[in-house]
Amino acid sequence: VESWDVTPERIVFTVRPGVLWAAYGKEHVMDVREVTAEDIVFSITRFIDDSPAEGAPGWLWTENGGFIDSVYAEGDTVVVETSRFEVEWKKWFAAGWCCEFLPPEVFAPGLDQADWMNLVGTGAFMVKEHVLGSYMAYERNPTYWDTAIINGKEYEIPFIDELIYAIIPDESTRIAALRTGKVDFDYGFSAVYEETLAQTTPELVKFVTQRNPGIMALNQLNPILADFDVRRALIMAVDRETILNAVWGPGGD
Repeated sequence: VESWDVTPERIVFTVRPGVLWAAYGKEHVMDVREVTAEDIVFSITRFIDDSPAEGAPGWLWTENGGFIDSVYAEGDTVVVETSRFEVEWKKWFAAGWCCEFLPPEVFAPGLDQADWMNLVGTGAFMVKEHVLGSYMAYERNPTYWDTAIINGKEYEIPFIDELIYAIIPDESTRIAALRTGKVDFDYGFSAVYEETLAQTTPELVKFVTQRNPGIMALNQLNPILADFDVRRALIMAVDRETILNAVWGPGGD
C-alpha cells in the first residue's frame, strides 16, 4: 500500500497502483497482473482465520476477543473496521512478521504452497532456485515498483541482477567467508568477532539491528488510558531519550 489512515473505528489502506504480482515463469499458477484491494482483503482474512498467532485461529475477530469487526475492499482501498484502537496493528498487518500477502491463485486446488515454484510475490527479487541446505538464488524482478533517487536522478531498482543467499550453519565458516570476501553480507553473528573483523577486514561496514524488537504500549483496555488526551499527556511527559540510552545505548533508535 502507499498510505494508511488509522482511527479507533477503522484502518484504511490505499493500495499503490501499478504494483504487479511477478508471476514470471509461473504461468501454471497465474498471469502477471496488478495487485488489487481484493487481494489484500483475501490475505488479511486468511491470516485472521487460519493463523493461530498468539491465540486460536480467528482470535483477532472482535467476537473472539480481538479488535477486528470486518475487512472489505472499497475501490482502491482496504477497510479494516475495528472495535477499538489497537496499538500493535502494524505488527499484524504491516511489519511482515505475521500476515503474508499472496494472491488467491496460489491457493487454487492442487497447488502445494510449500513448493516455492507455486509462490508469487511483489518484491524486488524473485526466487530462481533453491537447493535445500545449500543456497537460495534470487533474480531481479523486472517490473519492481520502487525506485531510488541518487544525486537528483531516479533509477529503477534493484541494481543487481542476481542474489545468492548461501546457507552456512557454522558461524566460524561464515565469518571466514565474510573475511575473505566470499560472501558480502552476514547478519546476526556473535559480537566476539567484531574486533578481529575490524582489524583484518576494515572495509567491512557494520550496522546494529534489533533482531527481536520489543513494544512498550499503554493498555487501552484500561478506561483511563483509553482516553487519547491522557495517553498523549503521558507520552509527552516521558523522557524517551533517557529510556532509549539506558536500554540500547548509543546504537539505539
